[in-house]
Amino acid sequence: MARDNGKGHWKVALLNLASPSGAEQNAVIEYFAVCHGVQSGHDPKGSFESLTERFGYAPAESAGLRDVERPEDLLKD
Repeated sequence: MARDNGKGHWKVALLNLASPSGAEQNAVIEYFAVCHGVQSGHDPKGSFESLTERFGYAPAESAGLRDVERPEDLLKD
């Protein structure tokens, strides 16, 4: 997420929790550690795909950046 000061909007993209790209993997590991207390790699049932199923996340495809007025607007979709 990044603020575009010229337009007053935020640029946001979905984080694919089940199948992150190489650049996204550390963010997903941190997400599961902070939000769910799970350390990826230390749990035999801890693959990204199995963690998303365990915590009830719907599948999400990585998407390009999009503009929103506020970060919380992403949650409305």
